[in-house]
Amino acid sequence: MRHVLIACTALVLLAGCATTPEPVAAPATPAALPSVDTAGARALLSRDETLQVLEFPRTGSTTVQGRVVGARATAHAVPVAAGQTLTVTFRPANPSLTMNIHDAKDGSGAALHRGEIDGNTARITAATATTYVIRPGLPRNSVRRGTAANYSLTVARD
Repeated sequence: MRHVLIACTALVLLAGCATTPEPVAAPATPAALPSVDTAGARALLSRDETLQVLEFPRTGSTTVQGRVVGARATAHAVPVAAGQTLTVTFRPANPSLTMNIHDAKDGSGAALHRGEIDGNTARITAATATTYVIRPGLPRNSVRRGTAANYSLTVARD
């Protein structure tokens, strides 16, 4: 009888250890890129700036060359999905040339990244889907003199 009791106890204990495997969730489909908010981006620009939409795969990078002459510059719009990280590397030929990055949804004009303070590399993770606007520019004294400067801009989305 003792052997039966031990066998029954072992079966009860083993039955308690058996678990049903949890179903494995399929990987989440990455969110699509939002439409470019050109109206919001243009609202941030001065009359001397033009807008260029940067088009490249959802994850990846692109490099563009540009030139600023006085206040005349090209701003670059980049759509970013929620949760994506935007990395921007700015390489100016003139150390006075900087870049600011703005969220097109924020009509206040406040920059998320201020190149003269934050440097030539920015890394921003989007809390919501948005369009970021990258604006190269010179300080006022260089604008008044009509200074010209070239730059290279590498933009990546992770």
